[in-house]
Amino acid sequence: MAKKSQIIFMSGKEKALTELFAGDNPIFGYLAIGFASTENGFEDPGVNGEIQETGFYELEQTNGYNRIPLQLHSDNPVTVDEDTGKVLVKFSATLDENNIQNATNINQIAVVDSGTIGADTKIYSATTFPTFEKTQDSSITFVIGFRL
Repeated sequence: MAKKSQIIFMSGKEKALTELFAGDNPIFGYLAIGFASTENGFEDPGVNGEIQETGFYELEQTNGYNRIPLQLHSDNPVTVDEDTGKVLVKFSATLDENNIQNATNINQIAVVDSGTIGADTKIYSATTFPTFEKTQDSSITFVIGFRL
């Protein structure tokens, strides 16, 4: 067994992830919704990890769209792997009926730094999914897990 001079305990990892994504003042606390007409992922991650013009395309607020706060997932939010020392914390965000009311295609999500849509947004992670038409008659819940 190797001697270690520093260690983050699993309870510390759980607390860190929870506070970073859904605490009282989260750093990565919002989910942004986007659409790209091509579904080939992000071709150019850009400078310093910021997605450039061929990457994440957030919807405009003119369609009644608002970013969604991440919440600790209600069903089994924390998974601890005793063998590896890894902790998985799951968060969810529901794009409900009132958020995006006109028929709008969506196929991208991104974890961002604030609930305010603007040019100074920091994008921390993003992914694509099959195109889904969002209307006032539909909702979708995204479950996202982060492991430390």
